[in-house]
Amino acid sequence: MAVVKMEVDQVAPAEDVHAQLEHPHDNDANPPFDQALEDRFQARWARIRETLQDILSKRKVSRAIWNERFSDVYDVTVNFPQTYVDRLYDSIRNVFAVHVSNVCSNLRGVAETERTRLEQLLHVYLQEWNNFRESLEFINKLSGHLNQAVVKPAKINDSEFPMIHLDIPLPDFSNDKIAVMELGCKMWSENVVTPLQTELTDTLLQLIARDREWNDHSSSTIIHDVVASLVVVDDFKGRPPLKTYKEVFETPYIEATGVHYRVEAVKAVNSCSCSVYVEKVIAKLKEEDERATRLCHSSSLEKVRAEIQARMVNDRLPFILSESRAVIEERRHKDLVNLYEVLKPSMEGIGTLRLHFTSFVEEKAREAVGNNYAIEPQDLVENLVRILARFDEMVTEVFSSDPMFKKAVEDAIRIVINQQSGAAPFFASAELIAKYCDNLLRRSLKNAAEVEEKLDGAIKIFKFLDDKDVFQRFYSRMMAKRLINKQFISAEVETSVVNKLRDACGCDYTGKLMRMLRDIHASTVMMDKFTEKCPMKPFRAKCELFINVLTSGVWPIPSFDVPMNLPASLQPVIESFNTFYSEEYSGRRLTWIFQLGSVDVKLNFMKRPVLATMNIQQLAICLAFLNTDTVSLFDMKDITGMPDEYLDTNSDCLVAAGILRRHQSTESGATQLSLNLDFAPKKPKIKILAPVTKEQPQQEREETERSTGDMRQVFLQAAVCRIMKSQHTMSYANLVNEVRSQTQDRFPATEAMVKKTIEVLLEKEYIRRSLTAQEVYEYIT
Repeated sequence: MAVVKMEVDQVAPAEDVHAQLEHPHDNDANPPFDQALEDRFQARWARIRETLQDILSKRKVSRAIWNERFSDVYDVTVNFPQTYVDRLYDSIRNVFAVHVSNVCSNLRGVAETERTRLEQLLHVYLQEWNNFRESLEFINKLSGHLNQAVVKPAKINDSEFPMIHLDIPLPDFSNDKIAVMELGCKMWSENVVTPLQTELTDTLLQLIARDREWNDHSSSTIIHDVVASLVVVDDFKGRPPLKTYKEVFETPYIEATGVHYRVEAVKAVNSCSCSVYVEKVIAKLKEEDERATRLCHSSSLEKVRAEIQARMVNDRLPFILSESRAVIEERRHKDLVNLYEVLKPSMEGIGTLRLHFTSFVEEKAREAVGNNYAIEPQDLVENLVRILARFDEMVTEVFSSDPMFKKAVEDAIRIVINQQSGAAPFFASAELIAKYCDNLLRRSLKNAAEVEEKLDGAIKIFKFLDDKDVFQRFYSRMMAKRLINKQFISAEVETSVVNKLRDACGCDYTGKLMRMLRDIHASTVMMDKFTEKCPMKPFRAKCELFINVLTSGVWPIPSFDVPMNLPASLQPVIESFNTFYSEEYSGRRLTWIFQLGSVDVKLNFMKRPVLATMNIQQLAICLAFLNTDTVSLFDMKDITGMPDEYLDTNSDCLVAAGILRRHQSTESGATQLSLNLDFAPKKPKIKILAPVTKEQPQQEREETERSTGDMRQVFLQAAVCRIMKSQHTMSYANLVNEVRSQTQDRFPATEAMVKKTIEVLLEKEYIRRSLTAQEVYEYIT
């Protein structure tokens, strides 16, 4: 802040500075008595007083007299010492005091003689107030220079004189003087309203009671104007806003309203049903809103409504809520809209209604789902989508899209979708939703728009799932089968679903799924290059070849190959592709997983050739019959080189399809396989199912359960380490809460799971317990 240095020969005392700042023409704050000055003041005050009385009495004041009085006030204010200015202000106060005292006496006489005429007191009061207020406006204009002289700021702020610093104490301008207009309002409040408070309040309340009971609006204007006067008298600085209005009118009015509607509530409860009572409450609230708008200050509207709400709703909650469950179950939308309207301001009431609504939605969802694993995937998802849409529409129509009730629907669906019944296997809902998506995404004659709509519904239900990591494992396994076997509708649709999952759970969640799609696209490009460079023209002419090159560690498939003797017809192309791949991508190594491959084989041993789709292991078995119709199981093992387990399951599939027959040799008794020469399928193209044991689905679920538990532990360990690395020190409770917060989008982490993770990291020495505080952990750098 800049400082201006001032050179002075002599510093005046603080009192003199004060006086000089206030009255530049007065060099002495306390001058000796001057009779001539006193006579001048008395002469001017006599003329001013006469004019003030004329104005207050509504007598005519000519322009010439008005201008003379204005000059008199100016002369006293500017040319007289401060003591005379204060005397002028106090004299005006005395004139006001006499006038308002006379008004009060007049009004009290009216109140005593006109007891049966309720409006008369208010009429006289309002007439006197309007006259006084109009007079005040003229007197305030006449006293403009006086207001400037006596109404000063309480103190001088640094911001007013930012460049000047004086080494003398500053004068204190604080005083209790207010402008003449405000002075008159204050005296009216203290000397008219306060003494007559009981009479004014009783009269106003009686007229309002008549308005309420008889619907008589004849007194609305006068009530409003009297109430407005109570607001105006406090409309100046230094006065609590609406103080007089609240004391004289608002507080008694709200109390009287509460008493009235307490009685009304008792009568209504004893004479009508819950639904009719709620309709009456709404009608009364609307009626009182209109009345308060007509008669009260705007600040009272909510208070009046809250009082009626308390007496007719909060005090009668058990009665109002007694039919809430039935109203919801019977879908009485009109009654439910009314119930919601009256209960919305009540936290207890609206909370209870929400609980009843949540319970009802949950009940309907359970009925639609039943045992969430005995149901078919389509029924589970589509029933829940239907329930969600139905109650979302109800929330919009009945509850005005209230977020509280929208969340109630979501909570109910979440409870049902995550239920684990005693008979249901591990993570039933996650697997069923994944199966539903798999069925939609498999190649079929489905309408594209219908598929997209159903997939959107599945994603909605997926968002309520707690075990999203389990869904990911099931979905990725099914997606891998679709992509490898070319059973998907299109890459665009698959990408669309993955993008929806990414929007719901983040990029980390769908990282491997996107890489799987990229592998399929890259394999298509690679096969085009291989076809161009492949020198095996005769082979290409006989068959169409497609090889998927998949990234290790991304695809949920076995990373080992089942031992077998590769059919001779496939060996040249496999060797050719190995050579091509090593030339294109040096340093990379291919691992062939033949049990996942499939081929289309033309069977010519029956009258009408048939095109059969089978896996490569089944092809190896079929090729053993090129030169014979019968092969023993023992010889088949030598020919195919497959382990007994795979040989038995694949040959069983061929037998079940009708291509082969299994029988015992009449000579040696050994098991033999032979071609079924009577095989005559109805369709020209058939598909041989891949071998699946009865135990395989259960084994897959158990494997999913085990691997999910392991993956969750890894995820939790990473989360704890990440949090501790950023925070360095953290209490047990805060650490548990933060970890659960970070995992909620993938799976529900319990405190026991987090505690176990912390113990593991303590053993691994990633973190340690603090030596200075209990239940506090520190990160080890």
